[in-house]
Order: sequence, then C-alpha cells, then structure tokens
Amino acid sequence: MAISICSLAGGGTVLIPAGLWLTGPIELKSNVNLHAELGTLVIFSTDHTLYPIVMPEGRTKSLISGSNLQNVSITGEGIPAAGIILPGKSIKDYQAIKDFFRPNMVVFTNCKNITTGCCV
Repeated sequence: MAISICSLAGGGTVLIPAGLWLTGPIELKSNVNLHAELGTLVIFSTDHTLYPIVMPEGRTKSLISGSNLQNVSITGEGIPAAGIILPGKSIKDYQAIKDFFRPNMVVFTNCKNITTGCCV
C-alpha cells in the first residue's frame, strides 16, 4: 500500500526499515525507489496461493515486479534468487505443479529508467 500511495503522490522513496519483514509479492509503481536499510531482511511468504501462474511467460508471479513503469529504483541490501521459466502453454497446463516452482526475484516488463543499487 505504501508503494501505491507514494506513486500517487508523485513518487519518492518507500523505506523498509531494519528488521525482519514477512511479505507477499511486491508490485512496484512508477517514480518509486524501494529502499531497504542495512539490517533489513525481507522474507517472502511461502503461501503458494500468492504466486499464481502469469502468462505468457508460464512462470509463477515474481517476488518483486512491475509492468509499464518508468523511473523505478531498488536500493539498499538485497537477496538474489532464481526462478523457473517454462515454455508458453496455458495456465491449466501448469496448475497442478505450480507449487513446486520457484519464482524469479525481480521481473520488470516494458519498463524504462530502472536502476538498482543492491545485489538483486
């Protein structure tokens, strides 16, 4: 919600303070810098229902994502992760096995002026 409010206000920085944070997928918005302070650990939920299959990629929803955005940054500390991309088929083809997929950490689609200052 903080990301949406920040973007609607014209943009700025959304700060994740030091500490342990449990979250679902994060969808970034235009003109927002997502900044994790030193000492921040963001843990993404293991609730598989939060990560539906997205098409046409045929993969699970990414942990951090954005589509058709501009002027987006991810700064601070980060945790690299890997994912699985499957050949284009229908969602029904993957529904039975989707809970075994590992989502991509960060995916931006059709975005401009994206910067990262972390290890993601």
